[in-house]
Amino acid sequence: MNWKFWQKEKHNENPSGTKEVRLAKPKELPDRVGMHLVTDLKEDPDWVWSLKCALRPQAEKKNVFEIRIFTPPLLTQQNGCQ
Repeated sequence: MNWKFWQKEKHNENPSGTKEVRLAKPKELPDRVGMHLVTDLKEDPDWVWSLKCALRPQAEKKNVFEIRIFTPPLLTQQNGCQ
């Protein structure tokens, strides 16, 4: 066995040589978004605060994010996990 421990493998690179951006894990809804859903859209607060979201920063704009909101039980159903 001829291992080269000093050479680092490139795990998160595409075949084209560009690096993949790792996205953050789903987390709780931001306060501003939750408050908007409860106060302006009159949604049920218990339901709203049970939601999760995933954020992705936009490339061209600073401090601007794309947000995807979902319910955790629905996500596990779609993936076949129960």
